[in-house]
Order: sequence, then C-alpha cells, then structure tokens
Amino acid sequence: MNDMNNVLLTGRLTQDAALKYTPQGTAVVSFSLAVNKSWKDKSSGEWKEEVSYFDASYFGKQAEDLAREMQKGTAVIVQGSLRQDRWTDREGKSRSTLKLILDEVRRLREKERKGGAESQKTAKPVNVPEPDRFDDDGIPF
Repeated sequence: MNDMNNVLLTGRLTQDAALKYTPQGTAVVSFSLAVNKSWKDKSSGEWKEEVSYFDASYFGKQAEDLAREMQKGTAVIVQGSLRQDRWTDREGKSRSTLKLILDEVRRLREKERKGGAESQKTAKPVNVPEPDRFDDDGIPF
C-alpha cells in the first residue's frame, strides 16, 4: 500500500523567489510561503489568526519563468508533496525540516483570492474542485 503525501495550499510569498540550478543543470525556484488561518473564538467571539510558513521548491523548465514572476507578496496556490530533510548539526544534534516539493503552481489575482474566478497561470494549472456553498450558522461547533 502506498501512503498519501499530497499538499494543496494558498498563500503569499514572504520574499522574492530565488532561482538556482542543480549540478545537472535543472532549474529550481525556491520561496517561502505564508499561509493564514483565521477562526472565531467561541468563548470570546473574537477573530483569531495564525500564520504558518513553508519553504517550497519547484523543479523543471518552468522554474525560470516562475522566478521572474513571483515576488514578495505574490498570492499563489500550490500543489505538491512534503519532504523531510534530516542532518546532524555541528554540535552533533539530529535536526530535520519539512519542505514542500511542488508539482504545480498558479499565481492568483486578488479577485480569485477573494472568491472570484480569474487567475493568471504561471505553471500547470491545479485542478481544484469548486467548494459547495452552504450556510454554516447551523453547525453546532
């Protein structure tokens, strides 16, 4: 049985994308992605927000185009998988980090980010099903 390792996120770049090449000449674009989560606190009624940061890399021909088009603040939707890198630091302690290895990237315009339908493709489009619209006021949690 194969385990599932699939990630789909929307967020904004925290810095300009960086382009590098592998020793074999493959283009790699890397960037950090900030993903916001907000919710209403049940006890206080106040809106809370939490931000998570993810390091992401896209390998391949389109990496050069992505590097030119993706600057700090660019809104994107990305799809890929998680990879854990492990190493031993100078003090001999085991360390690890999770990275997103992307298969697809799509740059979002503000209208799409706010629920509209327009987008600007910068790589293969991600097929995202349209969520069902419903009124969540009747949900008890």
